[in-house]
Amino acid sequence: MKATVSALLFCLISFGASAQPKSIYRKPGSPLPPFRIQKTNGQFFYAANLKKNEPLLLIIFSPDCTHCEHALDTLQHSFKQELKDVQVVLVTEAVHKVQLKPFLEKSGLAKDPTFYNVGIDSSNLIFNVYAYGMLPQFNYYNSRHKLVKTFSGIFPLDSLRTFLHQEAKH
Repeated sequence: MKATVSALLFCLISFGASAQPKSIYRKPGSPLPPFRIQKTNGQFFYAANLKKNEPLLLIIFSPDCTHCEHALDTLQHSFKQELKDVQVVLVTEAVHKVQLKPFLEKSGLAKDPTFYNVGIDSSNLIFNVYAYGMLPQFNYYNSRHKLVKTFSGIFPLDSLRTFLHQEAKH
């Protein structure tokens, strides 16, 4: 009986470990994966459209997440200087397609040129880079589009500000 329970427990643990999503794109130093997002106007934006030699802040969020709303509001109104030389891409899952446009209009992000590249993931980008923690997730890529740091969930946005200042000096 003990052997059966042990074997069953081993199988469950093994299955659980193998069920966790794995991606080569989540570790620092990893390249930005190719991606395609569908913007609210129906047009597509591709990773290949990003400016070369400029850093990127890729943000995974949900329009119905209050943490996300607060973080994006703070970013929009208090991080203008830090984001002036950083490309910003916001992406959400397809299940939020109906909510996205009203969220962007209500928040004012729709009219802010810093947040021009916002859309629905249509290429497994979220699967490739999301660390499966809390939203929002901020992924900072350097000018060579290599992942430097990931911030997720509820974290002090001042730590992001400090990080962006340090990166701007490099």
